[in-house]
Amino acid sequence: EDGLLLCVKGAPGRMLELCTRVSREDGTHPLDDEGRRRLLESNRELAGRGLRVLAVADKAVADEREPPAGLTWLGVVGMMDPPAPGVVETIRIFREAGIRTVMLTGDQRLTARAVAGQLGLLGPDAAVCEGREVDRMADAALREEVGRTSVFSRVSPEAKLRIVEACRQRGDVVAMLGDGVNDAAALRKADIGVAMGKRGTDLAKEAADLILEDDRFATIGAAVEQGRIIFDNIRKFVFYLFSCNLAEILVFLGAGLAGQTAPLLPLQILWLNLVTDTFPALALAVEPGDRGVMRQPPRDPREAILSGGMLRSIAIYGALIAAVTIAAFALGGTT
Repeated sequence: EDGLLLCVKGAPGRMLELCTRVSREDGTHPLDDEGRRRLLESNRELAGRGLRVLAVADKAVADEREPPAGLTWLGVVGMMDPPAPGVVETIRIFREAGIRTVMLTGDQRLTARAVAGQLGLLGPDAAVCEGREVDRMADAALREEVGRTSVFSRVSPEAKLRIVEACRQRGDVVAMLGDGVNDAAALRKADIGVAMGKRGTDLAKEAADLILEDDRFATIGAAVEQGRIIFDNIRKFVFYLFSCNLAEILVFLGAGLAGQTAPLLPLQILWLNLVTDTFPALALAVEPGDRGVMRQPPRDPREAILSGGMLRSIAIYGALIAAVTIAAFALGGTT
């Protein structure tokens, strides 16, 4: 009734810069250096437990346009945002699969370190890089930093974009997971942008390549596993078909060079293609996959399906099948 009350919330470190008084049970008092130290210690204690910490302050003002300075510190609020189910296990699976998980968060360094420790992303001596440090780094230095750092705190949208660009410049294939407006640029820049389907903003969904309908981090792991299985199955049936068809060609070529008659009639060739090619190839295409598919290192994305090693194996297997077939035909002819 006697005026306007300005209420402010924000990061504890930034809020302390705006506060000149502190509220206690017996009233408000000037905020000295010792008081600031105690307040920062409270922030560190809460953040060290993995809580997201917000400071709250207020000030009586005469004009609503008055800047937020000379505030009175009221206290801090620690909010628990526990990791979603399956995140820790998925990060472990990714590590075995040769996939590195990097956490970009707006939380302060202490909270980021505590949460990353709970997720198994950070060792006791590992460093956490802050967004303002990223802003000061040159591109070359940032490329080195993203290669050894797995946790970035107080990250701005611009810093997220630079981190994604630095990873791509190192030759990494980057999948960016985000849900907010401030993630849109990084989602667009990444090789694969993944947005949350339930709590994601419309802008994040538009910028992304994939949308998680269930918002579960573990779904990304399942998608990676299924993608590896599909690729392996494609290589399996391509290898099988090429080996069998190469063997048929070598059988006719070998018989012709030996001066023998054609080992197979046209109808027999059609029958072989129907029975030995179609159904086994279909079976290979729908195999459930190897159990250790997520313990294999990532393949080179530039590698062709018919790699050099695969072509050599096709030639060897095709020659073995042709040799056995010609030997059986020659033995049958002599007997």
